[in-house]
Amino acid sequence: MRTLRVLGYVAAVVGMLALALGYGRRPSADPLYYLVAAGILFLCLFAAVTSWRSGRRTDRLLSTWMTLMVIAAVQLTGGSDGYLYPVYFFLLAWFALPSVGSSAAEFGLAVGLVEALSLLLNEQGTILEVLFDNLPRALAAFAPPAVFGIFAEMISESERDRERKTRPGLEETSQPSPRRKQSLLMETARGMLPLLHRHSGAQASCLFCRHDDNLMRLDDYIGGRERIAGRALVRTTHPLLARAADGATLINGYRPEPEGAPPWYRSTIVPTNYAVAPVKVAGVLEAVFLLDRDGSSFDMEVLEDLRDASEAAVASSTEGPSPEAAGLSPDWFDRVLSGTARESNLQKAVHRSVMGLHGLFPDRTVTVALREDEGARMRVYESMGHFAQGRSWRVFDTTGGVAGWVMRYEKPMRRNRMTLGDKGVRSLSEEDDPEREIGSCAAAPLLVRDRVVGVMLMESESSEGFGPAHEHVLRGCAALLSLAMERLVLEERRRKTTGTDGVTALPRITHFEERLEESITDVRRFGRSVAVMVVDIDGFGEMNRKLGFEKGDGILRATTSRLRSLLGADAYIARTGADSFSVLIQGADGAAVEAIAESVSSSFADRPLQFDGTEVRLTVSIGACATHTDRRVPRLRSQARDLLEQARSVGAGRCVVSELPAVSLQE
Repeated sequence: MRTLRVLGYVAAVVGMLALALGYGRRPSADPLYYLVAAGILFLCLFAAVTSWRSGRRTDRLLSTWMTLMVIAAVQLTGGSDGYLYPVYFFLLAWFALPSVGSSAAEFGLAVGLVEALSLLLNEQGTILEVLFDNLPRALAAFAPPAVFGIFAEMISESERDRERKTRPGLEETSQPSPRRKQSLLMETARGMLPLLHRHSGAQASCLFCRHDDNLMRLDDYIGGRERIAGRALVRTTHPLLARAADGATLINGYRPEPEGAPPWYRSTIVPTNYAVAPVKVAGVLEAVFLLDRDGSSFDMEVLEDLRDASEAAVASSTEGPSPEAAGLSPDWFDRVLSGTARESNLQKAVHRSVMGLHGLFPDRTVTVALREDEGARMRVYESMGHFAQGRSWRVFDTTGGVAGWVMRYEKPMRRNRMTLGDKGVRSLSEEDDPEREIGSCAAAPLLVRDRVVGVMLMESESSEGFGPAHEHVLRGCAALLSLAMERLVLEERRRKTTGTDGVTALPRITHFEERLEESITDVRRFGRSVAVMVVDIDGFGEMNRKLGFEKGDGILRATTSRLRSLLGADAYIARTGADSFSVLIQGADGAAVEAIAESVSSSFADRPLQFDGTEVRLTVSIGACATHTDRRVPRLRSQARDLLEQARSVGAGRCVVSELPAVSLQE
């Protein structure tokens, strides 16, 4: 995305240079040129109206291209001598509006410079002759847009300063306009859709918004189905959407009639399981979340996530509590505390805390980044809001930003007026996109056992976006998340001490199944394969009786040591039987796990085990299975056990490997 933006700026600059050289100047009053210029101005007007209706500030790249297009239109009709020259002043007045946020002074200077150069460089003769004959005309073309842009920028800035002085306090005390409310609602809903898709395991996730009283429009879509129909219109009486009118619900085993098939799919083959949730404001259905998938049904946890997403979207469209009251609000505090504390893993706890804080301040961007290692790197676990695009799961350097300062000095911090002055300050990292134009931020450290493990960050477009009340609420949320993280760490430690095999110090079958369940998220999110390998010691029962139980325990420990040295730290090894071990290998497909299994088998066959001065030769039988489909992951261990039996039926020291396909004809 950043590369495309750079290419867009380069193309715009090249276009302006071409116009400055006079390539677009047409002194003749040809009606065709006026028609082309009218079409260009219509496109600019359409872009301006679309940007205004979105409720966001006009993107700087869009402003640059609008300026280029207006210059081209004016040049086609005679430049500064033509009838469309006054259009420049309308454009600069638009840029000066506070809601637009573009620099009228900068673009005014650019327009004036292009017009002046196009006059000078389009004439024939020596440099002195051209300057002597055309300099007054060039100055007359340069001065009006440049001076107008500068004065418009000064007037706009003075109006903003006077408004800040006459309206003390924080911005949240003002009531957002209806259009801004709708924009905040849909922005929050779009931000929630990737999270719902990721956590629910849906094959497709759709967001419908209200088009009119009888129709819903497909506003956003995530998923791998190629038969999706872009921006489809659906009646609110459709069976799937109508079920959402009474609240969030699960629709498992859906068998529609022909008129009940989802019209947003081009194919007649439709999913069978759905989860839907409405987003209602003052009793009016504004949007609908709809998740679908084949195979397994949705569970109640998905339903709770849908309800939370709906509540967050509704909260963003209403006047939230003031920051002073928010820190003392029992309802909000209890909801965030109970939601964060009851989560069973780190990802869900982070999601709950981010969603709770963003629901309170929907016009702020909330980000949680955790320390990646002992060095100066951090990984963004979740980010929600206007500046969140392109951040999730990326690793950033902690130097050069407010977040890094907070992690180093273990103290909260807020920074306003970040864009003012000669020395700019980044909020997250210098590696973050510099085009985000963040005006202010606040950050608080996340502590686990008195050690900083991450940071919680809030950002705003406004240069005066944060005060003591915001910092108070942010520190409270960071403390709640820190407590939840510490509880999860203690719980993991307790599970390791109580669920560890006493002979080999390896995890037992329960922990292996939990780790296998957690790997489903990685398969779903990153699309990488996962493999399970079951290793069984051939003839261990006879060796145990012949050598004694102490020697038998030594064989198990030596086998564990051999497996660890062969498989490395990335493999998760558990003792899942008297003489069998299960291994979970992330990122290994069928070919990779086959090579690993053969390496393990040959290692035991070629080299004897040595322990306590004893040398024992043995072989191992191996069954292994891999898949890259998330819903196949729970079957990996049972399939590997079946393959192990096939290997043992052939003979000792054999291995059999297979790969579970995405779709099986036997199912």
